[in-house]
Amino acid sequence: MDGESKAEMKSVEPMDVEVSEPAAQKNVLQNGNKRRAETPEPRKKVAVEGSNGSHKDISVQSTARDAGTIGFLDKSISKYLEPKNYETVKARKPEVSGFFNSLNALFSPAKFRFHRLWGIVYLFQFFIACFLEIRGTPDWRLLVSVPLTGIIQSIAACRIFKFLPNANDSTQGYYHATKSMSFDFIFENVYFAGLLLFQSCYMAFNKTMRANIAFLPIEIIMTFFPYYTVRTYFPKSSFRNSTKEGDNMFASITKYFYITAKHFSGYYVNYMLFLGALGDDPMHDWPLTRRLVLLATYGTTIAVFLKTLSFRGYISPRTSMLLYIGIFPLFWTGYAALFATCFDHAWITILAFIGIFVNYGSWHMQVAYQTLVCALCIGFRYEFLQPDVFSKTLGALRGEL
Repeated sequence: MDGESKAEMKSVEPMDVEVSEPAAQKNVLQNGNKRRAETPEPRKKVAVEGSNGSHKDISVQSTARDAGTIGFLDKSISKYLEPKNYETVKARKPEVSGFFNSLNALFSPAKFRFHRLWGIVYLFQFFIACFLEIRGTPDWRLLVSVPLTGIIQSIAACRIFKFLPNANDSTQGYYHATKSMSFDFIFENVYFAGLLLFQSCYMAFNKTMRANIAFLPIEIIMTFFPYYTVRTYFPKSSFRNSTKEGDNMFASITKYFYITAKHFSGYYVNYMLFLGALGDDPMHDWPLTRRLVLLATYGTTIAVFLKTLSFRGYISPRTSMLLYIGIFPLFWTGYAALFATCFDHAWITILAFIGIFVNYGSWHMQVAYQTLVCALCIGFRYEFLQPDVFSKTLGALRGEL
């Protein structure tokens, strides 16, 4: 290809590429815009990103032979774009219909087999854990192993789907109707699954961990400073940019939910566990905390699976997002019930609420506040300080009310 043609490919102007019968395929990708092929069939667009960051919408004939057409398209544009630079592909209709046929198409192909089979393991563990919780016979081993399986699944996805685009400053694919998830979003999921793994282990072995001083550094880092230590090793999705593109409503709702989950499912529950306020065996004695962990597993790895179903065309993008944000009221109801049950420790609740407002401040302000909370909790735990003043004050306020 000469220099002038390469310059045309780097332009941000869109170009149409005609793809019709095999006999006409040799004429595609020549001189930008072309007349349509002889057969006036419906068209669809495949959006791709060039190596220099420019975007192009490549129009493709939509026929019953879409599989072959897309295969030819992959070969044609590979001259100009590396596969790893594909940014978006419009969500397509599923190739099969029916529940069992869809399951077979999702999980049986040899390509990415480990990722597919491990996804079955995760879904099986999750649904069994939910069933046992509903039946009233929870198994702590499942509540610990489900987040671990989620971590392995996310790591496997990072190793397999290296061709996914990186997040950029303008959008985050999860909240977009037609864009694929970014590689950064999947990598970030390893971090959140790791938080769940720590919390579930903290609940299952709370008495042992609090009694052994060797666990104290891990407790302090993961209870008070996970977002300022471990978090720095993972990408960070920007809700600010996500609300500007894609479905703004869903991204905005998720943004505010994320902040409440960070401080209530995360900080608040971990504060209580650090102080032993939930007893020596919170995994069995506090159903609310178990259910919050199960909801959180749905909100991490299951959410990624929903996006996959949407992208493959088995459910619509709106259905995917509704299934995701539909669990948010369950979280908020759980928080309210936990606050009411733990009213004797309302001062911890107040600290968690203050943390939400501090979250909108600078990074240094957030670290300073968590350092203060950490110092208070260590003082109360080892009886350097006495929380009687908080209890008496709250008791007096409750009596006046």
